[in-house]
Amino acid sequence: MKKILSIVSLVFLLAVVSAMPIFAAETKTTIKVSEVIAEPEETVEVLVDISNNTGVLGVTLSVSYADNLELESVTKGNALAQLTMTKPGDLSSNPVNIVWDGEAESDKSNGTIAILKFKAPKEIGNYPIVITYSPGAIVDDNLQPVEVETIAGSVTVQSEEIDKTAVQKVTDKINAMDPNDEDAVKDARDAYDGLTDDQKKLIKPEDYKKLTDAEEAIQKAKEKAEADQAAADAAIQAINGINENDKASVEAAREAYEALTEAQKKLVSAEILKKLTDAEQAIQEAEDQEKQDKEAAEAVCELIRMLPDQAEIKYEASVAEARNKYNALSEAQKKLVSNELVSKLEEAEKQIEEAKAEAQKTEEEKKADEIAAAIASGKIDALPDPVTIAYEQDILEVRETYDKLTEAQKKLVTKEKTDKLVLAETQMEEIKTSMETGQGAALTEEEINKAKEEKEAADKLAAENVEKQLNELSDNVKLEDEEIVTQARISYEILSNAQKGLVPEDAVTKLDKAEKQIETAKNNNSSGKDNAGTGNVNGQGTSGGSVGGGTQVTKQQTGNSAAYNKAVAAAKKLKVKGLKVKAQKKRKAKVSWKVNKKASGYQIQYSTNKKFKKANKIVNIKNSKKKNATIKKLKAGKIYYVRIRPYVTVKDANGSKQTVYGKWSKAKRIRSSK
Repeated sequence: MKKILSIVSLVFLLAVVSAMPIFAAETKTTIKVSEVIAEPEETVEVLVDISNNTGVLGVTLSVSYADNLELESVTKGNALAQLTMTKPGDLSSNPVNIVWDGEAESDKSNGTIAILKFKAPKEIGNYPIVITYSPGAIVDDNLQPVEVETIAGSVTVQSEEIDKTAVQKVTDKINAMDPNDEDAVKDARDAYDGLTDDQKKLIKPEDYKKLTDAEEAIQKAKEKAEADQAAADAAIQAINGINENDKASVEAAREAYEALTEAQKKLVSAEILKKLTDAEQAIQEAEDQEKQDKEAAEAVCELIRMLPDQAEIKYEASVAEARNKYNALSEAQKKLVSNELVSKLEEAEKQIEEAKAEAQKTEEEKKADEIAAAIASGKIDALPDPVTIAYEQDILEVRETYDKLTEAQKKLVTKEKTDKLVLAETQMEEIKTSMETGQGAALTEEEINKAKEEKEAADKLAAENVEKQLNELSDNVKLEDEEIVTQARISYEILSNAQKGLVPEDAVTKLDKAEKQIETAKNNNSSGKDNAGTGNVNGQGTSGGSVGGGTQVTKQQTGNSAAYNKAVAAAKKLKVKGLKVKAQKKRKAKVSWKVNKKASGYQIQYSTNKKFKKANKIVNIKNSKKKNATIKKLKAGKIYYVRIRPYVTVKDANGSKQTVYGKWSKAKRIRSSK
């Protein structure tokens, strides 16, 4: 529309001011490379012309050309005669630079500024020649940049003899092809498409029609084959989708197969058809098996129901029988045993192990449990009811102390104590919520400061009482003073971290010294009696038997069953971090992980079942420092799930090595290569 309006305006102006001179619109200076046609290996001249020259004093051009071209010479043209041209020093470099320089006056001439002589390659084709320049590389007599439009050129290699040869090859290929052979027809089509446009014009119409007729016939045959295959695939899909536990799906697959034509039935393999007949046979077998599974599972369920809620060592044989019978069930039968009953069996096994471990404990180990429980119970007792905001850190410390107890130690802490701890945590959560939201009984700053003052006073009093108890210890304690020293340690450990900071260092040092004197006395006692002390401990549990340094407990645990149980428990908690799985070629997968310094080795498990309930395979890694492995011989194109766990080799009380496995990592999912 703008162009039409411009023309109308121009006509109007010519009519009104016909006597006025007309000037051409300003155009941009252009440097253009010519387009040349050459025979193979012919030497040709390519012109570089300038037009609409507004005046240049200096020009630097960069000429880039196709690698197949060979630049033989560069000569000056008739234009820019006032400027001195500097030819490129090395014609073998690509690109090459050509420079024109003047002294004072700019040159406004148009025409050829350079003649490039190239040797064409043997191969037919179009080979571009491009001219570029850098900003400020073309200037006028004021040394101001001149904007220039550059137009690329080329050398096009053609050969009538080559064209005829290429056309004849394609014609021969079309006439020689089998019209029913899709590959031969496609080969002929590819050969035709490889011709240049001029060469295609030389193909006879009847030869080209022979090619298109063959393509059309093949397309129709493919469409019919695809229709037959689609019908067969639908039946195959119905057969592959059979659920052997669903009689209706099997019958539907049979109907789909029978609806096929004879030609379509031939596209269903014998293997697929056998899957249908096998499924029909399996339906009846499944019904029979279901009855047997229910009977077997019910027998195991009855054994588990008969187990007591609190299993003692005397029930070990009954628990073992129930476990063995359960393990002997098939996967289908195990699914008929409720999760509730399986949990009851697992709990009974756990209770038996705990009871056996408890029975094997030495007096020192039992006492260590009592001390740990006493400390946890004492910390709970020290919490006020209700708590104030000042006790937030104390509650966290108490919870941490309790959570570190072993299961045996936790059983020594009464429910009354644990209920009090939970209540304190609930009260603290309510206080914090009200302060954050501003709802409910939100505390004022005055109330918060008062709570802190009361807490500080309570901390000071508790620390003073323990300080007094520690200072009352004899400077030279004897073995018979062990109970007094133990009670002093419990009192100190019951303190919060803030309270411990208020107990003078010399009082704590006195406690440490007393414990070392007791240890020395016990080591020097060669009577063979158990001198650990038999008095009752104030409280009910311990955080692992490390009270007061715990050296006497640690030394006596070495090599006995309690140490073994402790090592087993620690091993079962181990994990492997940083699991990575990457599919590789040839149906392999690379597995890598971060080394767990406590592990003796690793076990890799992989399966096509997400829950690892079937088709599981194991790779054992005996080198504890190894951090990668390769899984081989995977099924092509299958989804695999991979996980890893560490294991630790532990010596039992008899010196036999036992393998204890840690926890499985989260599974990683990959698809194997085809």
